[in-house]
Amino acid sequence: MPSGGQTIMLGTKKAVLLGTVLSSGLLLTACTTGSITYRFAVGADGTILATSDGGTTWTPQASHTGNDLTSVSFAGTKKGCAVGLASTVVATTDGSTWSKVSNVPKGDWRSVDTYQNIGFDPSPYPANVIGTAVGDNGRIMTTVDGCMHWTKRTSGTTNDLLGVSMLYGSGNGLRAFAVGQHGTILYTSDGTTWSAQTSGTTHDVRGVYSQGSGIAYAVGEHGVLLNTTNAGGTWTAQSSGVTTRLNSVVFNGLTAFAVGEAGVILTTIDGGTTWTAQTSGTTRELRAVSLTGSDIFNVMVVGDHGTLLTTTDGGTTWTSQTSGTTKTLRGGVI
Repeated sequence: MPSGGQTIMLGTKKAVLLGTVLSSGLLLTACTTGSITYRFAVGADGTILATSDGGTTWTPQASHTGNDLTSVSFAGTKKGCAVGLASTVVATTDGSTWSKVSNVPKGDWRSVDTYQNIGFDPSPYPANVIGTAVGDNGRIMTTVDGCMHWTKRTSGTTNDLLGVSMLYGSGNGLRAFAVGQHGTILYTSDGTTWSAQTSGTTHDVRGVYSQGSGIAYAVGEHGVLLNTTNAGGTWTAQSSGVTTRLNSVVFNGLTAFAVGEAGVILTTIDGGTTWTAQTSGTTRELRAVSLTGSDIFNVMVVGDHGTLLTTTDGGTTWTSQTSGTTKTLRGGVI
């Protein structure tokens, strides 16, 4: 991780900013461990796996829940949060010991995104991890204290929400996108008031990933792949070249990866003008894809039957790692 005064690609979602005070008086670090060696994966029956050596060895961690975990987010190597079914939220402040969070709003939670907000007066948010989670029946909740307390929000929809991504960066606060059933895309500029956006599709949108600059990608059923460059003012369909379900997408600059059903991994290096299928080496469903910092070469994918894939060359070659589990892995983070 970079040390004091070093900045890596300001304005990119997967950046780590340490020791740099932004013009708004806030210093922000994004949803990532900030290290290519520290990685986490979560999944069925409360599964949590961790590695500190880039995935050479994966170790199970006690989640203190038997409920399925659907998504995980980290702000640095120690502060993490995972959400799941039956009102489940678990959190860690040391990267190894997890605690079950009480008094979580009722619901099956499907996705979470967080980042570190280090506040300096005047700051509208405390110096802590802030985040947003979404779930079934249009449920949304937010946290401003490291996932320990959550506030229920009104989404304006009863469609299941399947993915969330926060815009991080100077002055972005709790701005976020949420996506879900029947082409649902929602946007908030304050974490409280959510507005529907026009996606141009009626297919379920399952994953979304954004940048502080207002650029975002969204993916979904039947190979749906959408892009916006103006915080969702307009969404444009891109040709994915597949009709299979896409579950997750990440990007950095002009390079992006999308993963989904039947072992599909797609990549673009030109901002989505052209997408190319990569050889994953599996036909299992891939559930989540993650990268970190300004590094577009080190990428991790998790999926069904304990699938863990990694690349160190931007996807030219993908390597299967031994997860030690046959459980479905639904969330992962580098």
